[in-house]
Amino acid sequence: MRKAFSVILSMTLVLTMSIGVVALTASAETVDYYTYSVTNGKATINHVDKAISGNVVIPTTLGGYPVESIWHGAFESCLNITSVIIPKGVTFIGSGSFANCTSLTTVIFPESLKTIESGAFSMCSSLKTIALPDGLGKLGDNAFSNCTQLTAVTIGYGLTSIGNYAFSQCTRLSSINLPDSVKTIGNCVFQYCESLLEITLGNGVESIGAGAFLGASKLHSVVLSDSVKTILPEAFLNCTSLTEITVGKGLAMVLPGAFPNCTALRDVYYTGNESEWKAINIQPGNDSFTNATVHFNHSNVVVTMKGDFNGDKVLTAADAVLLLNNYLFGEGEFPAIGKCDLDGDGDIDSDDAVYLLYHILFCEEYPLA
Repeated sequence: MRKAFSVILSMTLVLTMSIGVVALTASAETVDYYTYSVTNGKATINHVDKAISGNVVIPTTLGGYPVESIWHGAFESCLNITSVIIPKGVTFIGSGSFANCTSLTTVIFPESLKTIESGAFSMCSSLKTIALPDGLGKLGDNAFSNCTQLTAVTIGYGLTSIGNYAFSQCTRLSSINLPDSVKTIGNCVFQYCESLLEITLGNGVESIGAGAFLGASKLHSVVLSDSVKTILPEAFLNCTSLTEITVGKGLAMVLPGAFPNCTALRDVYYTGNESEWKAINIQPGNDSFTNATVHFNHSNVVVTMKGDFNGDKVLTAADAVLLLNNYLFGEGEFPAIGKCDLDGDGDIDSDDAVYLLYHILFCEEYPLA
């Protein structure tokens, strides 16, 4: 009798749980181009009709339910969409969601977004610029790989790690600044970004992944903050235009072959002293790095605006004085040489200091080169 009662009770529990699941998850429905499902009162876009085209504004609700997720592959190979506005409330963009949308030029992301999964926008070969919101916590592997027209990326504060190959083969990407929230740069993140000229890493980055800048053949200037502890193998392999790198005194280890074939590397600006430099574990295969001239006790002020040599984001006579002192007396060093040649004559000299003063006084008549 007790056994029979137990069986009946178990069946009742299973049935109750099943009914509960049915109540929480509705079957797929279709509205216009969108096929969606509902879980816990929130809609997930599972599939989009390939006939969708032009400027797409994803609805904030479907069937009366707020849209929260765009599922894996939902918009994949929608070849005729040119722009997408993702509505407020969406927190999740799945793997390959917009992959191979070859006509897509613009995407507007909501502040609510938390996750972009792997390959979400891979091979969007017309995508030109992106601005990732502050709340984004995860950027998956290959998220924007092979976006060959992508020229500018803005990453909001909040992102802690950048997945492997995230911007690999974005061949027109020329510059990018990473916020202090980023701790880890994955492997091959900027691999074959052939137009990348310079990069400034935020004050939170702790490691540079293997092959992170592999084949970035035009990269000439890199600023690593004091937070960077490790540079992995092939991080700067074949960066043949790299002439200078700023390294923080937090660096503890450079793994084998991190700087192979960096044939133009001449100067390393180090924020620590000579004894601290000698304590770094620089492993074999980094001759380009170890043979460069090391400048000790360097001030790691990041010059992000042309002519702003004291880093206060305002152009004043104080910047001209700093540049002049550097030229005349060697006081202060500026890693971003491209931001010092203000008159565009190819030389860094006192004329640039004078030109900066003229620019401050008569801005339109003396544009910075």
